[in-house]
Amino acid sequence: MPNINIDRIGTAAAYVTLCCVVVLLSGCGGSSGSGPQMVQGTGQFGNLKFTTTTESSEPPGVPFTITYSFVNTGATPLVVAVPGPLFDAIANSGSTLVWQLSATQGGIAPGWRIQTIQPGQVTSGTATWSQIDNNFHQVARGQYSLTAWSYLTNIGPQSFTAAEAQASFSTSPIMVTIR
Repeated sequence: MPNINIDRIGTAAAYVTLCCVVVLLSGCGGSSGSGPQMVQGTGQFGNLKFTTTTESSEPPGVPFTITYSFVNTGATPLVVAVPGPLFDAIANSGSTLVWQLSATQGGIAPGWRIQTIQPGQVTSGTATWSQIDNNFHQVARGQYSLTAWSYLTNIGPQSFTAAEAQASFSTSPIMVTIR
């Protein structure tokens, strides 16, 4: 019967296990694990910088998670009036409006709050576009532009109508694809 050194077998097994873990964690032979590619649109009004971020593409039926945020880039606090939902968003196919967040959620809810935004402070919110149009139908595969904005009614003493808020606090459109 051969002389088997149990300590060597245990060390070899541990080494092989460690190598397998390193290979799995490094992503060899599989996906990189980096997640979906994100796209971003930005805008600026005075010392408020606005950003919209979402996935660049999704298969049919997989929702896009839209994050809208703004940051005070100035050196002094800003007092703003913020609506109940932080932002509204739209999806267009070419020049045709396909979906609007507020239209599918019963409009912009009342419930304004006054908020002081300190220098460097970020305020953000998320919403989901389930690839459903305003008539509650699945949209077709293809490219869509997403734009988001806040209905801030006041920044300090300056007030804004809903149309002025959409024009002033909107981010640049971002292109997404349903593949």
